[in-house]
Amino acid sequence: RRFAGISVARLAVIGVAVALVIGAVGSRVILDRTDFLVSDWDALNANGDHSTALGLRVAMWEIGVKAFREMPIFGHGISASRELMKQELQDQFGVQQTLSHFHNGFLTALVEAGLLGALALASIFVVAAWNAARTLRLSADPVERFGATMVLVAVITYLIAGLTGILIGHD
Repeated sequence: RRFAGISVARLAVIGVAVALVIGAVGSRVILDRTDFLVSDWDALNANGDHSTALGLRVAMWEIGVKAFREMPIFGHGISASRELMKQELQDQFGVQQTLSHFHNGFLTALVEAGLLGALALASIFVVAAWNAARTLRLSADPVERFGATMVLVAVITYLIAGLTGILIGHD
């Protein structure tokens, strides 16, 4: 009851205050990361330097899309990403780097398992989200609703992390 009685304005003020505190505490890190991004962007645009963090990600996308186009239905196989990237980074971009995946779960699935594998992966998320949403809509049981909420949180987290390659503890 207390949670339902909280006003939206009060939650907004608390949210803004928390964001300001996080911004103040993390401002140095945010500024440093922004400086790295700008310098990486300049190196990529001016010199075609793919050895930076941004350059490697751009190169991985180019390699991944090219590999998917080569074998779109069934893909290159589960262990193909490492060799594909190692070879293509050297041949196309002159970078001596070995990476194990494309830092994007769906691009990795497209390269390794093709369209069929990527659709199977996407269907896992769709079915989980569909079932959780249906449970939230139809069930009054608090345990079922909590479980459905947790499933939705997990789906959203893994979709965002899978698309960006950023998962807590990833690096």
